[in-house]
Amino acid sequence: MLTVNSQKTISLADIKVNFMVSQNEEHICMQLNVGQQQLSLGERSHHYLILLLARQYVNDKTRGLIGSEMGWIDKDLLATMLNFSENHINVHIWRFKKQVQAALSQHFISPQMIQRRKCEVRFVCDNVYIEGGTK
Repeated sequence: MLTVNSQKTISLADIKVNFMVSQNEEHICMQLNVGQQQLSLGERSHHYLILLLARQYVNDKTRGLIGSEMGWIDKDLLATMLNFSENHINVHIWRFKKQVQAALSQHFISPQMIQRRKCEVRFVCDNVYIEGGTK
């Protein structure tokens, strides 16, 4: 018997990411919106790293950089900003990817929101909304 996969492939344009950030940035909740579905990712420690990457992407977009150059942060600079080793950064990225995959896997085949190139990493999503945090 042949089973049909009911998952739908989505693009980054189909995803909206909401960050709800406390004023001191100690608490960061994330929510993914895909169509009419709202998927809460809750509050996790790795969301702070993703918030930093998302802010870089949004700032570069505001400055008018071309899409392929938006959001890139040097991993050494990121490690300094977070007081993390590169390995710790990689663990946080892995946790985020697994979390998104688990949240979307029931309904969607999701694109990669974290991209890497030599010595740099970025978060890619055109529809990012950040509520709260420090300005």
